[in-house]
Amino acid sequence: MPFSTQSYDAHSHLIVPSISVPAPGNDIIHPLSALHVYRLEYLSFVFTTDANVANRYLTVILHDGATALVAWSSHFAQAASQSFLYTFGNGGSLLTAAAANPPYKYIPCGSNIRVPFVQSIQTVTTGIQVGDTFTAIRCAISRWIMPSQW
Repeated sequence: MPFSTQSYDAHSHLIVPSISVPAPGNDIIHPLSALHVYRLEYLSFVFTTDANVANRYLTVILHDGATALVAWSSHFAQAASQSFLYTFGNGGSLLTAAAANPPYKYIPCGSNIRVPFVQSIQTVTTGIQVGDTFTAIRCAISRWIMPSQW
């Protein structure tokens, strides 16, 4: 099993990384240190599609450099010329749907999933087009030192 529900809370740290906006047509990729155990608290962004006719499907993954260890899919087909605010989160949503502008999609990630050996957090967008953009990226991750490092 690639993740653990073991309690590491006594040694956790909340980190809020500054994630760069990728060039249009590219997914978000943010490197992490593989010497820790991670839990995604939230990853929030606005995804705007260009006018090319194609459905886009967003997935957020914690990756070890070779394999997606954990993946959360939006299960939503975003069409051309649309903007949506996505939050992949651990717990309640950051905004109410009525307060969100652009329209809002909340995807729960589960509060007990702690993943070791993660090297990056990233999006994978099926059907991404050259003019599709990610903006307003916000993230929080809980981090624990690997038990072997205690």
